[in-house]
Amino acid sequence: MTGSSGHRNVGQRVRQRGNVAGVAATLTLVCLLTFAPGVTGATPVAGMPPVANALPTPDTSGVSSAITALRSSGGIISSYDGQVISGMDVTGNIRIQHDDVTVRDSRVNFTSTYGLEVQRKADGSCPVGTLFEYIELNGALADESDVPLYGNGCAWTLDRAYVHDVGRAIKVVNDNVVSNSYVVSSRTGDSGSHRGAVGNNGGRDNMLINNVLICEGSGCSAAIPMYGDVAAVDGMLVQGNLIATTGSYCAYGGSVEGMPYPNGSNIRFLDNRFSAQFFDTCGRYGVISGFEQGVRGNVFTGNVWHETGATIELPSEEVR
Repeated sequence: MTGSSGHRNVGQRVRQRGNVAGVAATLTLVCLLTFAPGVTGATPVAGMPPVANALPTPDTSGVSSAITALRSSGGIISSYDGQVISGMDVTGNIRIQHDDVTVRDSRVNFTSTYGLEVQRKADGSCPVGTLFEYIELNGALADESDVPLYGNGCAWTLDRAYVHDVGRAIKVVNDNVVSNSYVVSSRTGDSGSHRGAVGNNGGRDNMLINNVLICEGSGCSAAIPMYGDVAAVDGMLVQGNLIATTGSYCAYGGSVEGMPYPNGSNIRFLDNRFSAQFFDTCGRYGVISGFEQGVRGNVFTGNVWHETGATIELPSEEVR
């Protein structure tokens, strides 16, 4: 999705409540994390995973600092229930086909369509209990159109990950959690793919908690693109994140006109920090589009400008 001239008024109205003129566009978010007052983890809500005490950086996410060496490996496929895959430096991808598999303290230099993939079993059922934690996902060897993580509609949790040199967004669908992670999508190319940091093309009950989410360069739609493309977006908690993009908006909110499923529900943006690193309206045209505030359980509250702490207030009408 790209912005149109019809979106500009929304961006201007939001801009008036949090103008941060004078912040240099070249200032990196790593520096902003250092300067910004009061940057802390998200306030917990029922059902969310534990959160870190501060927003992540490339140095505090990914493989644990206590790990001094990784074992080189080609691609890995899980082989039994309860397996723990740890301490690996993988060139290829990791595919999960069993229950209660944990992948931790590993680097994945992915080279194919998906870096991490949860695959359905032969009977069509999903593996349960999949956890990826303290993971580095490096897309430098992949095509810019390849995807860091996809679960085929199955549940998974990604915690304390460092995701970089990727072109496409992590794809959340059903019962997925991304928490305490630093995700930057910066690869560009001629695939024509809509780019983002974490995206949702339809699904239910997903969470983005206490992350830094950046999409930069040409082709970015948003840092968090949510479109009702293959299904309605229902149940998306976006809480305590730092968000920045060179795209049209920092987020598309799940109710995008023209999509097959244009009415997102139970989408909550709570206590996030939107950054003016690239534009003083966050995205080129504004903070958020395709979002219907106050209907079907949709909520946008407690969100502020990262650089100033000023409250972001959406227009009273629908943001479409």
